[in-house]
This record gives sequence, C-alpha cells and structure tokens, in this order.
Amino acid sequence: MYLIIGFLCLLPYLTNGQVDLQSIANGEFKRIDANNDGHIEKEEISQSFQAFDNNHDNKITRHEYDSGVNNLHPNDPFAVHVLTALFVELDSNNDKHLDDADYDKFFTNADTDKNNLVTSEEFISWFQNAEGLPIVG
Repeated sequence: MYLIIGFLCLLPYLTNGQVDLQSIANGEFKRIDANNDGHIEKEEISQSFQAFDNNHDNKITRHEYDSGVNNLHPNDPFAVHVLTALFVELDSNNDKHLDDADYDKFFTNADTDKNNLVTSEEFISWFQNAEGLPIVG
C-alpha cells in the first residue's frame, strides 16, 4: 500500500522513467534569485539559507534545514525529499551544519565559468549532478 502511495507521489515528476529534477531546480533557482535578475550572486545564496537559521547563530543544523524545506514545500513531498537529500552535498566539510564555508563551496562549484554569478543553467547542472539525489528508472 505504501509503495503505491509513494509511486503516486512520484508520478508528476516522472519523465521517460527519470525524476524530473529540472522543475525542482528551476523553482529553487527562482527562489534564491531574490532580485530576479536571472543569476545568483553570493549574497543571495547566504540570504536564502539564513531564512532557515531559526536561532540566528549563523549555522543551519540538519533540523533547521529540514524544517525550512518542509515549510517551503508543504504540499510537495517529493520536492521535500529531493531538497532534504541535498543537505549532505551542501555540507561540504561534513560538520553537520551549513555555514558561510559551505555556501562559498557551493557557489564555487556551481559557478563553472568563474564569473562570480551562477546562471540558471549552471545551477540546474549543479543540482542535477549533486550526489545523493533520488533517481527513478
């Protein structure tokens, strides 16, 4: 029974047997690009994550991150699953929280042309290649 329910939750994201991560990545890009100029700057990365920092200690714990993702996507269990899986990828130094060092590492990895801006294409490419994301097919 749970398997059927799980499959039904995945149905909108299936495209030719694979999870459509691009639609989730597009939504996250738009959310992070606060000034809607078509690219993400370092400051926008930090600002978007700070919204998850409930105790304002400049660190986002796994609990804070998961809670923030659930609040952003309350009616989309698959997006929550995908985005919470990204915590491990984002926690680049494995210290069990996200901070400026992790945001910098993410930005450096995503900004493939090294122009200090992350375009939609760069973000989606980074997102789709992140380790730990669920693949169906």
